Parts: sequence; C-alpha cells; structure tokens
Amino acid sequence: MRHPKSIFKVLTLYLLSLSLSWATGAKPTNPPETVESVDLNKYVGKWYEILRIPNNFQDKKKHGYKECFNTTAEYSKKDADKINVLNTCYRYNDQNEEYVDTSKAKGKVVEGSNNAKLKVNFTGLSFLEWLGIGDGDYWILGLGPVNESNLYSWAFVGSPKRDYGWILNRTRHLAPDQEESLKVLIKEKGYDPASFKSFIK
Repeated sequence: MRHPKSIFKVLTLYLLSLSLSWATGAKPTNPPETVESVDLNKYVGKWYEILRIPNNFQDKKKHGYKECFNTTAEYSKKDADKINVLNTCYRYNDQNEEYVDTSKAKGKVVEGSNNAKLKVNFTGLSFLEWLGIGDGDYWILGLGPVNESNLYSWAFVGSPKRDYGWILNRTRHLAPDQEESLKVLIKEKGYDPASFKSFIK
C-alpha cells in the first residue's frame, strides 16, 4: 500500500501537469464533438466570418496583398449530400490598394455524420476530388437557433485537431450576449478563445 504522502505527491504532480498544459496552450488530444445533426437546407446561404483562428490560406500574402478581411462564405446545395462553396474576402497591399479574392470549393458530407462533418476540396479538379486529394475537414461544432428566414443564425466550424476554427454569423456582427455564450462554447469544445481573432474592417 502506498504511503499517503506518496499519493499526495503523485496527485500534486498530476494537477501541476494539467495546469501547465493549459497554460502553454496544449490542446486536448480527443477530437471535439460535433452537433448531433445538420439540416443542409437551413445551413446554405450567405455567412459572414466573425472570428477565425489565423491560418495559412487566409493570412499568407497573396499576389503581394495582405491577409483576408471581411470574409464571406456562400453555400448552395448541389444534391442531397454535396454543397458548392464560394468564399470571398478583401486584401490590401502596402499601398492600401484593395484586391477581391474569391475561391470556389465543393463539400461532401462524411457518411454517418448526419451532415455534421464534411470534406471540402478547393482543388477544382474532379479527379483529385474523386480521390480525396486536397480534402479538408469541416466539422460543425455548434449551431445557433433558426432565424426568421428558416436558416441557422450562427455556426461554429472547426477541425479534428483544433488547428482551424471559424465563427460564422448571418449578419456581420454578433450581439454582446452571443459573444459571451460563444466564448463558453469555444472553451467547451477544447479551443482557446484567445486564439480566435477578428478580421472585420
């Protein structure tokens, strides 16, 4: 039988390691839980990006222009388990000249996910899409209530490793109470709320 002091030391070290992992921004190893199901008819339409975790494809300079701001995403149903994607954002160069950046993709529902998980492909090449080359994970982790247009009012989108994350809304700004509830949800899903940044101008 272990001595009580030894058990106390082990417990102290364990709690200390947990504290350090959170302090250093370590992410949980288990994937975040998605919503139970998604009605794609209520998910399509135009979304405004409110917050995002900075990522290479939106924040890397493109044609000499800086990171994306005022990003929108427009989704339309292609068939029962596929959607078309059109992303639009704006970029400035060093001379403050504006560039409109658009990108198209196709999304396909992951079988058995009740539409909560999709694979999104921006290659634009049918053969690569068929092979799954270039597929990115698009997991719907949170959904707001249906609005007067019978569409989900907001969405929290992420990925299995929590390296990507977006907060989307049907209008360009969130109400203060929405912001607070989303911060709680972000934490619940194992993300660090401080990693989400606003690129609205």
